[in-house]
Amino acid sequence: METHSWSSPDPAAARAALDDVASVQGRVADRVDSPWWYRMALGLTMALTFAAIGVGGNVAILGAVTGGAVVSPLLTWAVSRSTGVSLDRYRWSGPVAAYMAGLFVLLSAGLWVRSGLDVSWAMVIAGIGALLLILVMEPRIDAAVRRDLRTTR
Repeated sequence: METHSWSSPDPAAARAALDDVASVQGRVADRVDSPWWYRMALGLTMALTFAAIGVGGNVAILGAVTGGAVVSPLLTWAVSRSTGVSLDRYRWSGPVAAYMAGLFVLLSAGLWVRSGLDVSWAMVIAGIGALLLILVMEPRIDAAVRRDLRTTR
């Protein structure tokens, strides 16, 4: 059986390794921004999903499955392929929590107005609101991810 003797690490080598990690994090941070087409496609998918839910029945099921289970993973794959970076952009930080809360409020309000007040176009209007929310919040999420990557050590 071999025995290994452990020597104390060289401080200069340790500092150089940490500097290399920081350099890689900076390069990743520079590439993390989602392209405009991702934001638009995600927003349109959400708007159409909201509208499909408003129609109800099989259309709601088809819209939710298509939007959530088919289009969203394809968009995630396409953006990671386009940017060269694959990471969890939607960790529960400040912008993501506000984003998800906004989508929940829009969905709840749309459903309440559609069902309670019998306004047939309520979910379409809520879907347009979701599209606008996505277009506003996605750049903020990109900025938060960039900031996290640059400050994490």
